[in-house]
Amino acid sequence: MPSRSRKTLGKRHRDAREWIDLKDPTCLHNANWERYYRGQVIPEAEWEPFLASMRLPLPVALRFNQTAGGDAKKCEADFLHEFGTTMALRPVAFLPGAQQGPMSRSDLKRNVSFKAAKVVVHGLNEIGRLSRQEVVSMIPPLLLDVQPDDMVLDMCAAPGSKTQQLLESLAVGPGGCVVANDINAGRLDILYRQIGRSPANQARSMVTNHDAARFPVLGRTRFDRVLCDVMCSGDGTLRKSVDLWPRWNAIMGPSLNNAQCNVLQRGMLLCKQGATLVYSTCSLNPVEDEAVIATCLKWARGAFELVDAAVETKAAREGTLRWYPGVATWRVTSRDASKSFATLEDSQRDGDERFRYSASMFPPSPDEQASLHLERCMRVPPHLQDTGGFFIAKLKCLREMRSTTNLSGKPEGASKNVLAAWQTLAEAGADLLATVKQNLEMDRDDCAAFPFDDILLRKESGREAKMYLANAASRQVLSDLGYRCVAIGCKVFESPAKRSLSLLRFTLEGAEALASLLPPRLLLECTTPAALLELLERYKKLEQRPSTATMPFPAAGFCECVSRPSRLPAHFLIRVVLGKGIGALFMAGDVENPTAPPEAASVRLRFEVHHLALLRYELNLPVITVTPVDTEKEQRGDGDSAEDNDSEEAESEEEPTPDD
Repeated sequence: MPSRSRKTLGKRHRDAREWIDLKDPTCLHNANWERYYRGQVIPEAEWEPFLASMRLPLPVALRFNQTAGGDAKKCEADFLHEFGTTMALRPVAFLPGAQQGPMSRSDLKRNVSFKAAKVVVHGLNEIGRLSRQEVVSMIPPLLLDVQPDDMVLDMCAAPGSKTQQLLESLAVGPGGCVVANDINAGRLDILYRQIGRSPANQARSMVTNHDAARFPVLGRTRFDRVLCDVMCSGDGTLRKSVDLWPRWNAIMGPSLNNAQCNVLQRGMLLCKQGATLVYSTCSLNPVEDEAVIATCLKWARGAFELVDAAVETKAAREGTLRWYPGVATWRVTSRDASKSFATLEDSQRDGDERFRYSASMFPPSPDEQASLHLERCMRVPPHLQDTGGFFIAKLKCLREMRSTTNLSGKPEGASKNVLAAWQTLAEAGADLLATVKQNLEMDRDDCAAFPFDDILLRKESGREAKMYLANAASRQVLSDLGYRCVAIGCKVFESPAKRSLSLLRFTLEGAEALASLLPPRLLLECTTPAALLELLERYKKLEQRPSTATMPFPAAGFCECVSRPSRLPAHFLIRVVLGKGIGALFMAGDVENPTAPPEAASVRLRFEVHHLALLRYELNLPVITVTPVDTEKEQRGDGDSAEDNDSEEAESEEEPTPDD
């Protein structure tokens, strides 16, 4: 992948010639691309429907979390009752809980008629009840078929929609772990935020920053499931990445072939016997797809085999998931696709002098084709089910692979205290543990039931102010993979005072994960959601807070909204139980002057602004007010408002491309 300038923060500056008019279909054209794919991957008889679908905007898709808190079926049904007609949603046949509409992402953001739906979608997305994710991006986790207690590795995870889907599959059991890895440090915040939208599942996760092709083969840990959603040319995303139309050339795919082979081979080394590995790209190019599979299967020498998805996958057996079978032969061409090379020698003689071809890019021999069964691969073209383009191959590990080379992934000269950078709160020392118990007002009975062994913190001096809840499976992997672990589990305790525990409190993002572990006196129940909404909106209007709010309230007024305890604890959580299948919202609170009498005390409540929209949605109140200004903006074509500027990465899966 090309390097990026620090000054541009990873953004690629386009040449003026690369900017195109999205409303002009004649701009969505590339003669080299058509010359390469026509009659090779796409049959001649289907070329025109395929080309027409590629020039249409990609429709929006939603996937309701089937294992989140609340009732997923009721959440989906109530949302469809409220907004299904407006958004013209229809179910995705092969995936329960998935819905797709005809509008594009741009329409959803800018059309005033979708504003209320978008606000509710954003709120449900932020609390993990649904995910905005491209339909074809849901297929690899579906084929991976994660089971409770599985150890799962997502080798190229950012921005994290597939990772979140994998975590949802683990939620039905107490164990299991998903290691979410990405080489690009600039995308790890996006990845962590996406995983954090399901805090109850986040305790089963770990985020690492490795080159996937050099991910360490751990001494004690092999994985039950491995997802290799690798970097690719991305020509299957032309419906949303329209700026790729003028830039595409036939060398983009082959230039990534070697890196893709390296990632897949490392993924094979990380599998235990009987494990499942899924390889996927958002490219339709056989040089990035079947060529990589064929090369790695020959390299594995019988340790892996391709699984026939038509037999193994329920959606495929029922005919609800449609695709093309993999191809056994393909063309390797010059940059403009005008020359085809039958052999490596031909490419070295007549190919582009600026590009070096390799044997891994060419089709296998006829004898090899019979044993590789490349027809078991899946290529999903856009015109079959109104999706983006995607390639998926499912492999089964028949025996563990071994290597004589050093595959630890540890840097030379790394010290032990760097490699073992984390410790449990119970291991951190009696003084630190006593300070935590005192600040959170946890008595002896509370401490006996609380899993302090599951609370992790970094060993570095001054890093005790943040503490994380992680399950046993995550901690087992951590013991082998300390120094490259960027984040583990869900942050549950923090102190706003840097390098000090004097103000230690519960975190807002960890409230849902902590709720079942805390004694009842530290978890207040909201008895009147309408009164709480009125209180929050009144103070938000006064404070003019744009996003996360941390606002003081009179304790007397606040206590009217919750089940009033005999005394407000210094730090507490609030649970607001909602209908419509949403389950519960969680907020965090602190008493600023706990020694003062109730009439003089004040409560500082921490909540997210999307909580207000969900409360209004629950109470059947308008979630937004459309003003004449909104209509004027839409007519001018600049309908982005403050509500529309939420995170793009959560709205659809941005597949990794050479420019990502």
